[in-house]
Amino acid sequence: MSKLFDSGFFFLMILLIVVMFVQYYLTYKQVSSMNKVARRYAEDGYVFAVGRTKGWLRKINLLVVADSNGVIYKSEILDGITVFARYKTFPQFNGMKIDALRNACQQIEDYLINQKGENRR
Repeated sequence: MSKLFDSGFFFLMILLIVVMFVQYYLTYKQVSSMNKVARRYAEDGYVFAVGRTKGWLRKINLLVVADSNGVIYKSEILDGITVFARYKTFPQFNGMKIDALRNACQQIEDYLINQKGENRR
């Protein structure tokens, strides 16, 4: 029995459990942040939708808030795969009709590529 505690295996298991709880907590905080943003717009009477890109290394969530006429009032993006990513304002779509959004999705990718390039300088 003492070999179990002396070998470091016990320490590794405790560390794994702690990391799992931290990951759970951070994921909960990220989902709560998104729900708070969504609730805020729903209470104001706006319609909102969330879209996600596919991908393993790069995931982008787009939150679009529109009025009853289908005009985008506000848009925000969540760029990143870590639990530390938060929604940021993305004003390029404001004032656009939702139908035109399908043709403008390339703007998100261009914007994010430019942002990443500026941050490296």
